[in-house]
Amino acid sequence: MKILKIVGSIVILLALATVGLGLLRPKDHVASVRTDFAAAPEQVWALIADLQSWPEWNSDIESVTRGDDRDGHPFWIMGSSFGEMSMWIEVDQEGRRMRTVIPPDNPGFHGTWTYLLEPREDGGCTLTLTETGTTTNILYRAMSTFMDEYAGLVNVAATAGTKLGEKVVPAIVET
Repeated sequence: MKILKIVGSIVILLALATVGLGLLRPKDHVASVRTDFAAAPEQVWALIADLQSWPEWNSDIESVTRGDDRDGHPFWIMGSSFGEMSMWIEVDQEGRRMRTVIPPDNPGFHGTWTYLLEPREDGGCTLTLTETGTTTNILYRAMSTFMDEYAGLVNVAATAGTKLGEKVVPAIVET
């Protein structure tokens, strides 16, 4: 009986610690990386804007399914080892600025990834990826303590470079 009380106490303490950690973490965050590509902006745009092909080059994405448009925007469901995530695409400037939107009805978190391509005089381009997110689930916020908030952004930029035949080095942008 004594062991059961000890185990029960440990479980309760861990649960309280997790909730406390989640409450201490901010709901909102912004993370950004910048990457220089030798490839022309049109090549980089063609790669990132073709969500259907992402499983071919992005190691985080296992599947992509096209859904029905939402408010006139293309809607996608991306599958990964973490599960499925729904998003729609907004293109503000064709070939230059695109945003993926994880809707507020997504359980646990929502937000945007903004892809901004800037041509350079040498014919290459700079891609800036910015994640702006809100994590509503306390457990997710607690888990984020142990995760690199830049990892997904770095992976997209680095694997895009690999697909384009380049070794790129994404740099964290302080926000």
